[in-house]
Amino acid sequence: MCLLRVLCALRDTIPFDLTVIHVHHGIRGASADEDAEFVQGLAESLHIPFVLKKVNVPSYAAEHGLSTEDAARILRYSSFE
Repeated sequence: MCLLRVLCALRDTIPFDLTVIHVHHGIRGASADEDAEFVQGLAESLHIPFVLKKVNVPSYAAEHGLSTEDAARILRYSSFE
């Protein structure tokens, strides 16, 4: 969140496009839903496009024989592509 606010401030000096992407890992249930809503609300208040990407880390980890952490990283990075 700090980086987002810094980037927003920099847009006044250095013009660039900014989009917020939030990756919902499918691990923490309702609290993760609340996090996504919070981030979306902040993006909207800053007039920045928002993208929500939902992934199922536990399923992906089990399917590929990975730890939760490794699966989350792979899915998060692929979300940015």
